[in-house]
Amino acid sequence: MRLCRTIGTGLVLALSRRATAQTGMLTGTVLRDSAGHQLAAAEVLLPGLNRRVTANWAGEFRIGQLPAGRHAILIRHVGFAPLADTIEVANGGKVDREFILIEQPVPLERVNIKAPERKYISPALQEFEERRKQGFGYFIDEETMRKNNERKLIDVIAGYVPGIKVFAGVNGSLMGQYVSSGRKCGNGPAFLSCRGGTEKCPVTMYLDGVLIFDSSHDDAAQMPDLARYNTRDYAALEFYAGGAATPVRYNATSSGCGVLLLWTRER
Repeated sequence: MRLCRTIGTGLVLALSRRATAQTGMLTGTVLRDSAGHQLAAAEVLLPGLNRRVTANWAGEFRIGQLPAGRHAILIRHVGFAPLADTIEVANGGKVDREFILIEQPVPLERVNIKAPERKYISPALQEFEERRKQGFGYFIDEETMRKNNERKLIDVIAGYVPGIKVFAGVNGSLMGQYVSSGRKCGNGPAFLSCRGGTEKCPVTMYLDGVLIFDSSHDDAAQMPDLARYNTRDYAALEFYAGGAATPVRYNATSSGCGVLLLWTRER
């Protein structure tokens, strides 16, 4: 009985040594270029053995208990082309390899983003949007106005509306800044008409639909000094050079110098 136990124990030990001798180990480092820069968190697979590990922060990995023989290896990382290779594991041997991946940016699918249309509470601003869609005149919407919050309103008007000119004049006893149309001379006050060689043609202005200056009838002292207007107070602006393009309700003047409509911002 003792002899059988001894033989059995010896057989188990022999088989154990044989199994140990027929397994090997793979250690490796994943690099992002030939200069030796490590690539962390790469995925390392041995598909034929269903083995998988992840490289550490230094790009290093280790897979033990590999059977002797040739094995396919696949290494993957986002932003790099997959690397397929083979390794040869000897009985009880250790394989140490470096694997260099080639950078390959991942193309992203095209995404179309459509900004939601701004919904205004004010009926007047809703009308502004309707006129803007029709395309007659020149329009500055709220997004553009907000981007120019720190600029003077008169500079925004001059920068975005073609054909508008800024000029200085006397408003009562104060100097001010005003806008005129380059379309033609108006029929307004003498110093603003074509008489005397001047070519200033001040525009008619409405604020929230209310007429605040009619260049064909009002005195020059009533002209609004636009240098005092802050862009951050207004949501939108529209300008019509004159003629049929001007909305009917704002085409009651006869100056021909254009109409400027200002709309205050909703808080």
